Formats: sequence, structure tokens, C-alpha cells
Amino acid sequence: MNQRDTRTTPGADLQALMSDFATFAPKLIFDLGPRLMLMSAKTTMDFFEAARTVIAATIPTPDISRRSRHDCCQIPETECPPRCVCDIGWKGCPNSTVQAMIRVTNTGSSTRNFDFEVTPFSGPGNPKGTVEISPATALLAPHDSVNVAAAFTIPPDFQHAGRYAAEFRIHGAYEQCVRMTLQVEPSTAKCCEPEHCEVHAGDLPIRIRAHRWYHHFQCSEPCFEVMHASECRDSEPNRHNSR
Repeated sequence: MNQRDTRTTPGADLQALMSDFATFAPKLIFDLGPRLMLMSAKTTMDFFEAARTVIAATIPTPDISRRSRHDCCQIPETECPPRCVCDIGWKGCPNSTVQAMIRVTNTGSSTRNFDFEVTPFSGPGNPKGTVEISPATALLAPHDSVNVAAAFTIPPDFQHAGRYAAEFRIHGAYEQCVRMTLQVEPSTAKCCEPEHCEVHAGDLPIRIRAHRWYHHFQCSEPCFEVMHASECRDSEPNRHNSR
């Protein structure tokens, strides 16, 4: 009986394996490779999309449109009050008398002397005429008040339908004012009722403002010119730590 020759050439199996790999390697790289990459990218995108959905459902989203760009590091600021705190509007006919009562209250922390004055009227024809007031001065303790009576008799040189303006000025720790306007009506018009006005006069107001955003501290400055310096304390810069 003939026996089949089962001898092998050393390295022949390895050579055959390398030959097969060389045949299928390009197909593996150019066909299966892109598919694996596409599957990986799709899986990654699915993961991030699922994560985004979960985060959006559990964490509230801030409304950026309603927030100021300085909210992250905002330094508190205060504004100055208006200089003129009240308005008196009169309507009257020539030779009639208009009146007003102005109540001034000391809302400051110390007793203070108040001086009152009225500027002349300005308007068409520049007539001469000034409102009379009484009293012209008052010493007020904290929370005390004084009623200042104001009266003006409209002279003939105030033009018909003319509008005139003046200021009642209060000098305490600083200057405040009451605007006064007068509308001249025909002689047959009904004269107006007395006007009333409330003025709260206190300590010198201080405006606090941010010096610069990158300095992170405040500066304080008087809102008005000091009328009685001895009764007002100098203000020091008020530093604000933004941390």
C-alpha cells in the first residue's frame, strides 16, 4: 500500500496565510473600516443627544436675555434725588392774588437753619415781579416742619396768555427748589385755589457709583453743593469687595 506523503515545507503555512491576508486586507480596510467608523460616530452622537435631553430636562436654563452683562460682578450704586422736588402751577387774572403754602420738614439727623428765597418771574416782556414769602428763615429740629406762605399779586404788565416761571429755593444742608409757574388768564377767568407743596429737606445726599468695572470698588460724591459745611461730614470712598 502506498502511503500519502504528509510532509510539509517549513514556512509554507505561514506563507499561505500571509498571501490570504494580502488578498483580503484591502477589502477589510476599505470596506469594513469605514463602516466601523460610521457606527462609532453614530453611537457617539446618540450618546451626546441623549445626555443633552437629560440635562435640559433636569437643569433649569438661565434666561440670558434678561440678565445684565454686569450681573456677575455688579457693584451697588445709588442715584441723586432731583433738585426741584415740587411744582406749583397758578392761573390768575391781572390784579388778582395767587397763593400757595409750602411745608418744609427737616428729615435730617440734626437741627438745621433753613433759608428761603424766590427768584423773580421770567417770561414774555420780562416784567418785574417777585413772589412774597413768609417766613424767610426757620430753625428746625429733626422731624420739625414750618409752613411758608407764598403770595403774588399779578401786575398789569404781565401779558395776557403769557406763561411765567420762578423758583422757590430752600437752603438747608443743600439747595432744593419748588418750580412756580403762572399762566395769565382773561380778567373774567376764575382765579385758582391756593396751591400746596411738601418738601422733605434732610442731610446732604451722597451718590454712590462704581468707579470702573475693573476696579471693583465704589466712589461716593455729594449730589449737590454743600450749603452748611460744618453740619455735613466728608464722605470717604466706600470700597466694595466683589469676591
